[in-house]
Amino acid sequence: MTDIVWDRRSLYVYAQTEKERFEEIEKKYKQFIACLDDVNTVPISVFNLKPKQIEELQMIREVSKELQKKKEDDINKAVSIGF
Repeated sequence: MTDIVWDRRSLYVYAQTEKERFEEIEKKYKQFIACLDDVNTVPISVFNLKPKQIEELQMIREVSKELQKKKEDDINKAVSIGF
């Protein structure tokens, strides 16, 4: 079998992503990593999400906040009764 020499992608990614698309994602990812520690820059989106995906992420965040609050309330209850 011939080795793939034109990039660093794994065989899994190679089989599922065109070279040009991978390069575009990799470029955005490198920009994202470069700006990771700078709080003054606008976050770089590596992937362009569809509105439905953004809506689902927002719902996940809301549910996570609610579950975290419930967990904290349960811990406070347990502490108050002496566990």
